[in-house]
Amino acid sequence: MARTRISPITTWNDRGYTLIELAVVLWIVGLTFFMVFPAIRAKGAGDGLGEVRRHLTGLTRDLRCQAVREHRDIALRIYLNEGKMAFRGEGDGPEIAYSLPAGVSFGDVEYRRGVKVADGETAVRFYENGMVDPVVLHFREGERAMSLFVEPFLGDLRTADRYVSYDGSGIETGDGDSLS
Repeated sequence: MARTRISPITTWNDRGYTLIELAVVLWIVGLTFFMVFPAIRAKGAGDGLGEVRRHLTGLTRDLRCQAVREHRDIALRIYLNEGKMAFRGEGDGPEIAYSLPAGVSFGDVEYRRGVKVADGETAVRFYENGMVDPVVLHFREGERAMSLFVEPFLGDLRTADRYVSYDGSGIETGDGDSLS
């Protein structure tokens, strides 16, 4: 009986990778890092205003939904001097607080009816019908400013990376440019 030898379908090359192949891989990894690094750095720990924006976007959605679901008004209390916000949890649950990141502070809270609160405590109300008090929350981080608009009918916050204020005809920036 003759034995037949089965040859492998593919053969392994013991040479390894060439210098050109390694250089191409390193170039691709470096290019990817170079393109992604600025986005990662912008979202890093130094961007306290971005963290506040992300947190308040989710919080306002949650509070609006919670008010409708539980058929009760919910107040988001804002402690301007302490740099924190708080609200009651579901039902009469415990108070849930959020402190602003280090270096970020409240500028003021401005209501559409022309009232600005820059000191002490104020509140934004979320109503059981899904509405919310129209307010502008102003924040500062060093020389940077940010305005967050809580509108009665919108599900999301509108933001501006500068101080923007209400006036009699709507919303206007400090330099006279209109904001949509």
